[in-house]
Amino acid sequence: MIWKTWFSKGQRINLNETSVIQFEDGRFQFSLTPQELDLEKPRKYQTFNIVTVKGEFEITGFSARGTCVNFDKKENTVYFETSENEVYCSITIKADMKYTKIGYVCVPYKMSFTSSHMNFLKVYDFNEGIITLPYYSMLKFKYYIKRICSYYVEIVIENPYDLKIDGKNGDFTHQQKKYEDVDLNLSFEFDPNMLSRK
Repeated sequence: MIWKTWFSKGQRINLNETSVIQFEDGRFQFSLTPQELDLEKPRKYQTFNIVTVKGEFEITGFSARGTCVNFDKKENTVYFETSENEVYCSITIKADMKYTKIGYVCVPYKMSFTSSHMNFLKVYDFNEGIITLPYYSMLKFKYYIKRICSYYVEIVIENPYDLKIDGKNGDFTHQQKKYEDVDLNLSFEFDPNMLSRK
């Protein structure tokens, strides 16, 4: 889907030299080149030509606090009335941008079991199981409960789809004391459409 999108940025403009204005990491770009002026006379204003345009976009406005700015779309010029050598200018453009439809879902999953489930594990023993997400039975996650030392266990959920588990990509890891019940309210975030393309 294509939509008009506005971009704004602030930039310091030197009134004696060409300034390059970039948006979206250089995808949209133009230069402000000063017209000739008599440096012997006191400066009251400066006019810039808008040149070297890169990308498809429309300049919609210039503004600068404390400075009179006149943008002439027809002549492709910008006029600054100031006695300063530079001005801090806010510039706005608009461009057609392609948006991609996504269908992200956040599936809650409660992982819970009592501490007795872990008490029989000796140090460096582990147990394993499978998590199947409700409504998304094709997504299965293997988990491990590992006794990593005398007092702590570690729960690891493998993440072969690299979706977000509790807001992070990669495998999920949780450590806790072995005598505490496990009560984790997890969230699995993903776009089902993207998974089907893999």
